[in-house]
Amino acid sequence: MRFFLPVLLLASLPIVCSGNPHPAERLLAGGSLALCSSASPRACRDGQAPRGRGAPQYSLQAARIDEAVGLASIWSPKQADVLHKDLRELAAILGEHAVPASRIESGWDALCRRRPCAWAGLDDYQRAGVMAALEWSSQGPGEPRLAERVSLQASTEQGGAEVVRSFVASAAARAGGRSPRIAFVTASGFDPLDAVDYYTSLFTEAGAEPLWWPMDAALARLITEAGDCSALARQQQVTLGLPDRSRVFPDLVAMQQSFCASSARESLPEGIQGVFFAGGDQWRLRRAFFDDADAPYPWLRALREAVRRGEVVVGGTSAGTAVQSGPGMLSNGSPQSALRDGPLEALPPTPGCARAKRCGAIDEEAFTVWAAGGFGLSGPFLMDTHFSERAREWRLLRALAAGPARAAIGVDETSAIRLVDAGKGWALEAIGASGGWLFEAGSRACGELSGRAHYLAPGRRFAWSDTAGLQRPSRERDDARESRAMPALALDASPSQGDAFARGAVRAAATRLALGEPSVRLATEEASLVLVRGERSEVWTGTGAHPGITHLDFTFKFTERCGD
Repeated sequence: MRFFLPVLLLASLPIVCSGNPHPAERLLAGGSLALCSSASPRACRDGQAPRGRGAPQYSLQAARIDEAVGLASIWSPKQADVLHKDLRELAAILGEHAVPASRIESGWDALCRRRPCAWAGLDDYQRAGVMAALEWSSQGPGEPRLAERVSLQASTEQGGAEVVRSFVASAAARAGGRSPRIAFVTASGFDPLDAVDYYTSLFTEAGAEPLWWPMDAALARLITEAGDCSALARQQQVTLGLPDRSRVFPDLVAMQQSFCASSARESLPEGIQGVFFAGGDQWRLRRAFFDDADAPYPWLRALREAVRRGEVVVGGTSAGTAVQSGPGMLSNGSPQSALRDGPLEALPPTPGCARAKRCGAIDEEAFTVWAAGGFGLSGPFLMDTHFSERAREWRLLRALAAGPARAAIGVDETSAIRLVDAGKGWALEAIGASGGWLFEAGSRACGELSGRAHYLAPGRRFAWSDTAGLQRPSRERDDARESRAMPALALDASPSQGDAFARGAVRAAATRLALGEPSVRLATEEASLVLVRGERSEVWTGTGAHPGITHLDFTFKFTERCGD
């Protein structure tokens, strides 16, 4: 969930500058950038993981247990009493010091099999809160805190590194020859402090000057209600379910306290050329930028204006991309629930609420869409992420069928889509390992949506407008290197047809069409999707692992109650 080449002007659409030499630009990644770090050595080349903070370990000392129980008492005093008993029993079994997460998880499993336990009744955020309270700090008095470190060079998957470098390059184009100053936001994480070192190291590695923008939902509430900044830890307990983190991240807590008390707390960070939103939970991130009446906070209004003027390039990954949507924001749900029940205009359920028996009237897998949208920075497009990897084509098409959005973009993992405001339309380009889908709605009827679909692999730039749809700039159409052939792919490499919900199933269908099949049909119990190659379909060998193909006609049919 954690997580760049200046934009070329497109001949077919004029770039709107509004007095600024740079257009409004976004670079939106699909998540799972698979970057090497000291905490993620599996993403590193053998023996090249950087030295730094690794995976956290935990303590079952009395003081840590008391902090976890104190946090639980906010949820339920009865639940807290049971948790206290359970944690003391685990301490007797596992020991008190430097216990890895895997041993604690195994201990809970064994305990909860023997008798009723508190852990079984906690949702995902409550469990994360307990674990955060138990986190062990190896930092001694007066010792510097060990920080997580990132290595782009040592990453086994370079698609994610390409995305990051491309974003930094876009910000650098606005920095007048200096290293760009990039503010990053981690409010989407359960613990907003946990990923700060990661992004600090990441953007330093990519040649930028990183700046943590420490806004989260608790801090936003404290600022707008003119609260006492010394009460931030308590506000985070109540709003985020997060224990006091000053024991593990004392320097970051001090930075957040200082920001809370500063005169610049309600504005955009000063002197920045880029803002990047980390992955996690888009609803948690959205709460840091909208008040309880669903009105944008002053800092979101300032960001929108800076992006519109082209002064700041905005990026994000996973939840940090999904939250950019304007015409509705997808916030939860499996493809199966999207097809079965359609989109619900409701708050997303808390992860793990089914296990905790606290979901209420909405199922944990319910497909929820917030009609008011997210930050409104992705123009007219609905956005979704982890796309081909989680078969989310089905849920994005279901949301597009419900309207009012005219077009939708789904970004694959370890990839990104660049969006540039071109006045009367948008310029689009895929970057990274694979790419992403663009769906254009044509006609809508009850239980049916038809339109055009395009799989945008890296290696081509496109222009899109609501009136003309997707097109290639004339100067690129005339490029002598243009080819409709697929020399890099062999027919026996064509993915086989299988489960329509399988990882990459719809992307595999696009590959089969690129290899010459005239049409492909995928079906589930609740829906079907037919993709047809047409005369305007353009095929190219992407610079990533998959071919690109445009102008596919699609027909999406699904179960829907159609009136009387």
